[in-house]
Amino acid sequence: GTTSVVACNDGDPCTENDVQTVDDCDGSICVPCAGTAVAACTQTITQACDDNDTCTINDVVVIDACTGAICVPCSGTFDQPSCCGNVNLDINFDNNPEQTSWDITDANGNVVASGGTYGTQADGSNLNMTPVACLPDGCYDLNFYDSGNDGMCPRRTSTITSIGIASIGIGGVFNGIPRLALTCGDYTLSDSNGTVLASGGGRFGSSETSGFCLVNGIAQLNYQPDNVYGKQSTNDGGIDMWVVPTLVKNEMTIYNTLSETDNAQINIVDINGRVIQQHSQDNNVARELRLDVSELESGIYFVQLLANDTILVEKFVKK
Repeated sequence: GTTSVVACNDGDPCTENDVQTVDDCDGSICVPCAGTAVAACTQTITQACDDNDTCTINDVVVIDACTGAICVPCSGTFDQPSCCGNVNLDINFDNNPEQTSWDITDANGNVVASGGTYGTQADGSNLNMTPVACLPDGCYDLNFYDSGNDGMCPRRTSTITSIGIASIGIGGVFNGIPRLALTCGDYTLSDSNGTVLASGGGRFGSSETSGFCLVNGIAQLNYQPDNVYGKQSTNDGGIDMWVVPTLVKNEMTIYNTLSETDNAQINIVDINGRVIQQHSQDNNVARELRLDVSELESGIYFVQLLANDTILVEKFVKK
């Protein structure tokens, strides 16, 4: 006799498109209801775990309910204040504190601390914020902004009067009367030991940025030899290289979007400029490279990619 394939439900959440074959005459089942396996990690369960990181809580792992494979590795959320390092910010304002603001951004561009503007501060006053933030290990940028576009130093202007030309802004004589010089400002960001992480001020225009890194809450020296930063990759729409994650314990992945990767060389460089690891990437492989850095000592390192006449560098922190 003839048979028909009809939809059914085999009661297994790990299958889809379930069908069975039935006899058209008496309706008996010729082929039992069955389906095809669902895509990996379609059906998942979340379980508590331990990521072996004392700085995280509520650690969970996401597992494929059908195969037991790990869909999302065990990880938690950063919580304990003991696992971050205090940083202190000291600002000496110019005569326009209402124009000054700042923020600290992490390696992904997220703002983790900010302040300003400071219209309630007196001209030329000091503000010491101790601490201004408690930061986990990693690399950051301190960004200072001035809405007047003259940094933390007043503009020098000239005024023509009936008596003559008077310099105004940073001292001089106005109509024969000496004028006091206006104050230029500066700032210093330091770690809990007083080591300077970043500093600046003076006439920087609308903004200036200083990078710094912390390991165990302590400042780390940034390695910047002249021949390494030939081209610095940036985390914007024109990304050339990026590292995931930037705070790594065992493994990390290096991605790049170079148009050519013939004979590309990837180095891991420590803060003293020593090449710790060397890897090569051919132009016929995916533009990503997974590296095991579990044996590296804790500290700041750099990924250096050299391809043709292009040099790309990104920082990462080994926990």
